[in-house]
Amino acid sequence: MAARMHANPLELAKAKELPYTSAYSNVTGSGVNPPTPNCLDRTSTTKSAADSATSNCSESDIANFDSDEWLYATAAMLPNGAGSVSGPVDGVYTITVAWNEAVSGGESSDKSFAFEFAPLP
Repeated sequence: MAARMHANPLELAKAKELPYTSAYSNVTGSGVNPPTPNCLDRTSTTKSAADSATSNCSESDIANFDSDEWLYATAAMLPNGAGSVSGPVDGVYTITVAWNEAVSGGESSDKSFAFEFAPLP
């Protein structure tokens, strides 16, 4: 997710403006449904990369699709997988991945990993 955010600096720049309206702020979910096609049309098998590169996507469109695709992948790869992006606080985002892990005796244990991401100016 951090790589996707880094690749969309115009959307990240919106978080520096009042009232902090970046589409990457406060992403959360379990991504149970696959992302729907958007202006990038990344889910299409008939549209070329060159066509996608010239589409009329806003930075927010790209951020929303990035978030949906990341949450869906997290849910697909991890048991009860979920993710969140919070911030920025002083220019730093916190990206968290959570899942449920089976342990001995049929019990389960909630796990998570979080890291901080400070986009370059």
